[in-house]
Amino acid sequence: MKKLLFLVAAATLISTSCSKEFMKKQEAKFKVNGTQYNVGEDGMSAGYFNGGSSFLAITPTAGNSQTIQPTIVVNLNKLNQVVQIDSAQEGFNYLHTGSIQYIPKRGTWKITSHKEGNPASRHTEGNFDMVVFNPQNPADSLVISEGYFYVNNY
Repeated sequence: MKKLLFLVAAATLISTSCSKEFMKKQEAKFKVNGTQYNVGEDGMSAGYFNGGSSFLAITPTAGNSQTIQPTIVVNLNKLNQVVQIDSAQEGFNYLHTGSIQYIPKRGTWKITSHKEGNPASRHTEGNFDMVVFNPQNPADSLVISEGYFYVNNY
């Protein structure tokens, strides 16, 4: 009986100590030239960019054969600020149909929620949009709009 009470108490303690961020699933949503893409937890990737902990690279992967892939690099020190993206910024790109890597002409991103801590409670949430172009054919451009991301456990 003591063992059962201990297990129940331990389970209760663990479940109440876990943050809601740990329970929330990673996701992203965005439109490419008006076509909506919704990315679930399995299609999300996030990791620190360039070896530090100030920049986070977020990559949702969507589409047939997983060929639609915007990458957004956010500065974790810029919470609730609209930050401009330009073509000179390192790390931003958009991979389309698995072969063409587009780079941004312009765009914005904004972190709406961010929390540091251990991986179980760490999270970043925000919005993005950008106009990207094919460097081999600058007339070939795409509009990525209404972008949203939520990542944790990175």
